[in-house]
Amino acid sequence: MNKIIFSLCLISMVSCRESSSKKPNTVPTLEGPGFRLGSNTGEKIERPKDGCENSGTETIRVLADHHDETSRYFNYRYQRVVNDPQHQTIIHVPGGPGQGLMGVDGDSYSTQYNHILIDPRGLGCNYQPKNVISDKFINTDQHTRDIIEIIRQLNLDSYAFYGVSYGTVVGTHFGHLIKDIDDINLPQAIVLEGIVGQAMRGDSYQQEFKKQWDRNLQRVSGLDIAFSDSNNLPFGYNVSQWNQIIQTLLSVGGESGKSFLRAAADPERYNIGKVKETLDRVLKDEPAILGERRFYNLVGCQEVFENTRYINYLTSGRFEVYDLVDYLEDGVTLEQAVGRCNSMDLSNPFDSSNFVMIDIPTYYVQGENDPNTPQEGARYHFENQVELSQKYFINVEGAGHNPLAIQLDDCSDQVWENIFSGEDPRDKFTLRDNGSCFGYYYESASALKIELQKLEFSIGKVF
Repeated sequence: MNKIIFSLCLISMVSCRESSSKKPNTVPTLEGPGFRLGSNTGEKIERPKDGCENSGTETIRVLADHHDETSRYFNYRYQRVVNDPQHQTIIHVPGGPGQGLMGVDGDSYSTQYNHILIDPRGLGCNYQPKNVISDKFINTDQHTRDIIEIIRQLNLDSYAFYGVSYGTVVGTHFGHLIKDIDDINLPQAIVLEGIVGQAMRGDSYQQEFKKQWDRNLQRVSGLDIAFSDSNNLPFGYNVSQWNQIIQTLLSVGGESGKSFLRAAADPERYNIGKVKETLDRVLKDEPAILGERRFYNLVGCQEVFENTRYINYLTSGRFEVYDLVDYLEDGVTLEQAVGRCNSMDLSNPFDSSNFVMIDIPTYYVQGENDPNTPQEGARYHFENQVELSQKYFINVEGAGHNPLAIQLDDCSDQVWENIFSGEDPRDKFTLRDNGSCFGYYYESASALKIELQKLEFSIGKVF
């Protein structure tokens, strides 16, 4: 099983006392699946990434600054999974900003296609110190041009670009840049999943999680009662832990996420030991890879997220959005508590309407209940790409942030077959009421085993 990686690292939560009426007795700590910030400094210990020298790793030489041919070159790595040289290739671009894909087992990906897995410049297997790659060359434009250079040097054809979450920002840049590049083969399709339409400002990110949680409180019987007492929460987890678990389950979405909320509301019907074993995986801390924090600061804070100062805090069973300043101890600054974007301006805010993408088949795959990249932003992106003559919006009912790898996993090969043929996948299969293509809808304890397996699979994927 791959380590837990999530495409949006800004799921905000804070280690506070059970009571929200008093300040916490420790410096608040932002925590998120795949990325946790330690108290006081907001730092997380970074480590070299495993698997950078595996059999699928290849290297090309790229410029530190693609706009200056006199700039220095550095070795850029990517991972190539070749199942059949005659098969089409999917270029996978991760989210974050600050996540990578290299080092994973190639068996995690469909054998019907070949795959190229990316770690952006400056982090993971492409970590380089500042004297090799200056901070001013860590941005989405340079990251996108690195990917174009892979395509150029491999003379890649019969391929699709597949960006998830922040990877859709990269995909938008990619679709725009290749309009004016004539020495590479064009992709057969661009696939955007969990779409970022514009930079996220204010508390909009936290408000979306609040909205999705309120929706679940209405739809899952007994859930409001199970979370009404902050001192006696399900399975013995405290408020901070449930903050993290809930936001992860909302990100997963669909029946996989909802089954665990049903178990919290009615634990007697479920194998609680197995439930806790899986939820403990959600809480497991993973060390950051080298360069992760730097990439987030330089790209996330300047292009994607406005000043981060809001938190979701579980109060009497509901998420409330607070200004973190209200929770700081005397003498503790916002920068010490959060350590994310507080001294950095959103200097180059992303707006998809500023990019005219090349007119090739473009697929928007969006979870209906995605709290990380909400529907409004995805629709904004879709509606503003007016020059695309072949664009398809696939709205996956009930799904969260990564529906193609989770809710649609059982038919993903079929979806990709339709994509490579330039067809509309919506005409080829029927989604069930729960947004899946296999129709599972679980209410009974006997079915939880399969849901556990699906969630364990899901949290090993890149959201």
